[in-house]
Amino acid sequence: MADVTIKNSSYSTVAMIDSGTIKNGSYSTIGYIYEDGTVKDSSYSTIGYVRDDGSVQNGSHSTVGHWSIDRITDGSYSTLWNINSSGSITNSNYSTVGQLEGNWKENIKAVVAYLFFFSEL
Repeated sequence: MADVTIKNSSYSTVAMIDSGTIKNGSYSTIGYIYEDGTVKDSSYSTIGYVRDDGSVQNGSHSTVGHWSIDRITDGSYSTLWNINSSGSITNSNYSTVGQLEGNWKENIKAVVAYLFFFSEL
């Protein structure tokens, strides 16, 4: 069982995160997140970083976003997604675009990595 399952607004599974491996809804590996926050694509190329200080950086270490347990923003702090305590994901207009299931709070950096670098939500 995955650590986190991410579903779209129709409740179809679009991603699973298990021990740092990020898979799409077809169970194909699309990326990885490491303990230090390094995000790699399926070819193991570094594409970004999810930092403990709440920043999201691209592969060149430029800050492109920010995160907290309940909000992910772009580099200008404009809201991209909100995450409520039940795991519901809303966009900047508060329309529900997805749902997190599993231990998402314990794996929030992996959730941020998926949403920021791989998501189509």
